[in-house]
Amino acid sequence: MRDTQVMPTTRLESTHAMLTDNAPQDTTFKARSRRFPIQTLLRFRQRGATGWSETTTVNISRSGVLFETAKDLPVNTLLEMQILFPARITQGIPSNVICWGPVVRTEPTHAAAAIRHYRFRRIIA
Repeated sequence: MRDTQVMPTTRLESTHAMLTDNAPQDTTFKARSRRFPIQTLLRFRQRGATGWSETTTVNISRSGVLFETAKDLPVNTLLEMQILFPARITQGIPSNVICWGPVVRTEPTHAAAAIRHYRFRRIIA
């Protein structure tokens, strides 16, 4: 037992401590962000491209988005994305989230991209 051990203050910290205490020393624990099953319009394009592709999101978290696509998007491809958040989600004025990030996972009909930078743009009718 360690003399300087600090008691976790939250359940997440407690789970983190349990998982990392028994883990090899060269690994790190990264909690996954909560995912929201939001199906909405997503426009994306590869860095440097001029044309947009349109699709639908499957789920969104604060750190990434899973979306439908039949396009070949290799991992680490940098994307610019526009995600429509309708008024029913924002509880007010519809907004676009403009975000950028790399593709982190691909499947035959889906891709996941991390969100590294973002900004909100309100839609004015």
